[in-house]
Amino acid sequence: MFVVLLPALGQLSIHGCAGVGAYTGNAIASIACHEPVAVVDANVVRVVSRLRRLAGDPKSKAAVAAQTALADVLLDPERPGDFNQV
Repeated sequence: MFVVLLPALGQLSIHGCAGVGAYTGNAIASIACHEPVAVVDANVVRVVSRLRRLAGDPKSKAAVAAQTALADVLLDPERPGDFNQV
């Protein structure tokens, strides 16, 4: 069994690592570092778009920013890792 101890690096530090995109960075930040950031994938985009009746191209930069902001609001800040793993 391996035990890895990660300091609370913060979302921006994790995203600065080579090969780490928004999804992986947010997953690491929320699960390992307990940062209240949502992990946004195609399913989250679909649900948030329908929930808020967002029109337009869901893959546009503006839409992704809006969906991410809404997902962050819906996230349980006390248990972000649990929320993102469901």
